[in-house]
Amino acid sequence: MFDTEDFIIAVFCCIDDFLKEITQGRPLRKRGFAPSLTDSEVITMEIVGEFRGLDTDRDILVVFPRPLVEIISPSQVPFHFCSPSCQSLEL
Repeated sequence: MFDTEDFIIAVFCCIDDFLKEITQGRPLRKRGFAPSLTDSEVITMEIVGEFRGLDTDRDILVVFPRPLVEIISPSQVPFHFCSPSCQSLEL
């Protein structure tokens, strides 16, 4: 079973892979200021929050006490989490 950080990494990798496939590399946002979080990061936070039964953004931020970027930094993500397809992961 995954600890919280491993679960977040696994969800992020799946979301990021699927979002790239769905959008075919085109950005979802075209106007406005540059966001501080990527679409994959925001979706990951929402999915992890839903999975843990968290109903508010405030509750979700408790699960992410430090920036998500620190958790999913490419240098810290184990190779086995970021496969081209996440179908083999048992979440």
